Amino acid sequence: IEPGVIFTQVQANPDGSFIDRGTLYQPNGDTKTDIPLTLVMGDWHSGHTDPRNFEFIKETAKTKNLLNLIMHDFFDGDTISHYDDGRLLYRALKAEEGRLNLREEIVHGAYDLWELQKYVRNKIVLAKSNHDERLDKYLWNGNYVNDPQNHYYCLDLARVLLEGETDVLEYAYRRELTNHFEDDLGDKIVFNKRDVSFRIGGVELGQHGDLGSNGARASLNSIEKAYGRCVVGHTHYYHRQK
Repeated sequence: IEPGVIFTQVQANPDGSFIDRGTLYQPNGDTKTDIPLTLVMGDWHSGHTDPRNFEFIKETAKTKNLLNLIMHDFFDGDTISHYDDGRLLYRALKAEEGRLNLREEIVHGAYDLWELQKYVRNKIVLAKSNHDERLDKYLWNGNYVNDPQNHYYCLDLARVLLEGETDVLEYAYRRELTNHFEDDLGDKIVFNKRDVSFRIGGVELGQHGDLGSNGARASLNSIEKAYGRCVVGHTHYYHRQK
């Protein structure tokens, strides 16, 4: 394979036509480029995202009818990771690198959302994912009580979680969007819940893919059984059931 050559796997329709990155290719050689495109970006992990992903979205929006973006693991939770519990020297290194401030991580994500929404005509859908739920677990377990850097900021988030009127991560992002841009983006951002479907063309796009039946660890078979035709994230590599 020559450097720079990219292979893309596509699935053709029974008549031989297929869609690749928003362009319909027909057997007679005709193409149609104004197909509404929903782009599933996979796991984003705000703050740890390859800048080329942003460039890809910008370039796609210039030439395609980019209708929706589907994001998985949009929040990373590096600042509050439970994997760091008891690893005091590692946390000291993260502190030196500025990687323990939860509010700064939320603000970074708000800036990502603000930038991304410029290129999307309809909605950005954040599929509820296991990294999103790091924040819920951190608050429910009261870990912020012994976390001086994040304690004060989390008092308000803990209140929101206890009252249960809105998703705590949604609250945090929308508050920072309002603080920095005076606009929480309203309906343009969808914080999808675990038990809420988001389908386009009969394909489930709103589930992360980390959980199978009854909350067990997911496999391709259990995901297909639960959702039918779907595109999910979580694994950080490409795999295909059929």
